[in-house]
Amino acid sequence: MFDPAELALILHQDWIDLGAAAIAFAGLSTCLFGLRIWRAVLGVLGLIAGGVLGSWFAQQQAPDKIVVVIGLGIASGCVMMVVAAGLHHFTTMGIVAAIGWYFGGRLGAQFGVPASDLFICALGGALILGIVAILVEMPAIIVISSIAGAWAVVWGASFYWGNGFYRTIDAMTLYLHSDRYGMELTAMGALAALGLTLQTIGWVRAGPDLKEVKQALDMADLPRQRRVAVLEDLRSDGTISRGEYFRHLVRVLSGA
Repeated sequence: MFDPAELALILHQDWIDLGAAAIAFAGLSTCLFGLRIWRAVLGVLGLIAGGVLGSWFAQQQAPDKIVVVIGLGIASGCVMMVVAAGLHHFTTMGIVAAIGWYFGGRLGAQFGVPASDLFICALGGALILGIVAILVEMPAIIVISSIAGAWAVVWGASFYWGNGFYRTIDAMTLYLHSDRYGMELTAMGALAALGLTLQTIGWVRAGPDLKEVKQALDMADLPRQRRVAVLEDLRSDGTISRGEYFRHLVRVLSGA
């Protein structure tokens, strides 16, 4: 029969191992299929962020009322999940701008910019990457999901095995101590490259957004709709490929 303290330690360790495995699995899914599941990823991030903020606020206001803390955390998490997934374009731009803010400030510090001007560096980085996210949203999502997913896989594995990599979260610190974490960073780079390759191939072969195509087809005049019907017949009997079908479809609906 287990000693109660020993049983509590085993259960505690089991929960830790389960959490590490869940993080690694979520990271692998994001790395390889980030473009397809991006809205779901944003929803999960919104759920976590909203839950933490709501619980923290309730804890500050009513530290002794655990029901209020849990309830407000769940409620705010659900609200943030819906907002983050529903306004995914804005959320993506915000995430990329936050990354630009971080790297702008850190690079400014590395190049010896005075502390009073680091805000300008951070703001410049946020503006630059925010504009990039607006202009090339899909490539930005591919890059972010591949790198972040690969990092989550390595972080989860490190947390499970307890080799110390998980203790360092700051990206610049990892870069400066790359000799200490060479194996982990190499594995992360290989996973990120695989994710970039697979997601880019999937994006190129996916064709246009089918929802936007349907909306354009509903608004098209009768001659264009008839030309689209001919294209569908040609694709169904194998006369033209799927890629050719989408290229001609975009030209027909755009009036070219």
